[in-house]
Amino acid sequence: MSLNFCSIVSLTSNSIMSLRFCSIVSLTSISTMSLRFCSIVSLTSISIMSMRFCSI
Repeated sequence: MSLNFCSIVSLTSNSIMSLRFCSIVSLTSISTMSLRFCSIVSLTSISIMSMRFCSI
């Protein structure tokens, strides 16, 4: 299971770029879809801490 978890975390690590994109979108326009996307990205941002744990 740890391997699967690491693979998922490695995939979700792309959320960093998504966060940057989300910040730009939030500045340019405020819409319901963008807000939902931002909320999902904010939840996946926890993968950073998971990556550290996975590396250990």
